[in-house]
Amino acid sequence: MKKMNPLPILPSPVNLSEPPHPALAPYIRQYEFHEHYWTGNTAFENNSEGSERNLCFMPETSIDFVIGDPFKKSKPNARKLVLKTRAILRTPSACKNCMPQFSGHFIIFNIKFHPTGMHRLFGFTMNSLGNNSIALEDTSLFPVEEIVERMMYATHISTCIQIIEQYLLPLAMNSPQETEHTELAAQKVIQAKGQVTIQELASTNCLSVSQLEKNFNKKIGVSPKTYASMHRLFGLLRDKTENREDKWSALAYKHNYYDPIHFTREFNKYFNLNPSSFDFSRHLLL
Repeated sequence: MKKMNPLPILPSPVNLSEPPHPALAPYIRQYEFHEHYWTGNTAFENNSEGSERNLCFMPETSIDFVIGDPFKKSKPNARKLVLKTRAILRTPSACKNCMPQFSGHFIIFNIKFHPTGMHRLFGFTMNSLGNNSIALEDTSLFPVEEIVERMMYATHISTCIQIIEQYLLPLAMNSPQETEHTELAAQKVIQAKGQVTIQELASTNCLSVSQLEKNFNKKIGVSPKTYASMHRLFGLLRDKTENREDKWSALAYKHNYYDPIHFTREFNKYFNLNPSSFDFSRHLLL
């Protein structure tokens, strides 16, 4: 007898977002729920008219639950990602890492944190997590198998939220909820799309540059300079997505890169290719 797929056939398209419980709002920005059809390392979002997309750039912290079909044979590790897991923890330092390679019909339930939210909620020293996405079970935070088993039959984002918040809410009761200097500085970077100086961030938040750098590495996982670099590039890519006819060189100046050569160097650092080789139909900006 053929084994049934536990993931129900869902109405198309499925692309939902919801806010967290008020007690978790200081730590979690929002929850997202996306349906995908994957073939190898390529994703087909059923709300993207079948276009091929690779999950490739997300300059923020998240936990992604992958629910749906049984995993099929995977290719060797890409960028040291754990391939046989359904729960993945990603930090800004792992922003250019792709999702594990697998095939099938899946829902991605994504928990997006505020810049310092994971540090404050879980007590992690963020730069201790390394530069790659890691399997959530390696952190010993949650009974991952139990959570995934319950999520496998979820038909709506609200079901996944109810399941995960049973584990998150007790942590919030024992975590600092106040918004502090590092969070405010990081939010300034996001609002300015990375176009802010480190000296300005430090001065505005009554910190020295060395204090700011120490706090960012500990509470966010990257230096303030790197964080600003990521969000400036992310802002430029969003701009290019909405204005495809604009030239890369014009966008580089618009987003305050010194010149197109400086922009190309930064772009290559995150994507391992030049802007002229970038294919928007094959990349997903999260």
